[in-house]
Amino acid sequence: MFSNFIADQAILEAVDGSMFIHVIDFDIKFGNQWASFIKELANRAKFRKSNTLIIRATAVVDEEYGVESRLIRDNPNQFAQELEIGFKIEFVQIRTFKFLSFKAITIWKYKLVI
Repeated sequence: MFSNFIADQAILEAVDGSMFIHVIDFDIKFGNQWASFIKELANRAKFRKSNTLIIRATAVVDEEYGVESRLIRDNPNQFAQELEIGFKIEFVQIRTFKFLSFKAITIWKYKLVI
């Protein structure tokens, strides 16, 4: 919960005043963290008396969680609709996401010559 709060605050500061926001989520889990983020953006838009707020989310998930991804999509969509906010979430499924993420880290070996 605390990490979601900190991440939300960092993103909110970065997009302060923006009406079109695109967030890439690499750890969506059940999508529970989206409710507080959407609510805070709605409050800020209402305070600014803005009538257009569009949030786009891209969640990168392992291919084996494809079924869960469809279920996760419904909750933030419904919540955003109730707050009259445009919200769209898309899932990018990667078969070997865990393997590829570790492969992207290259270990450099040095040989010190004196």
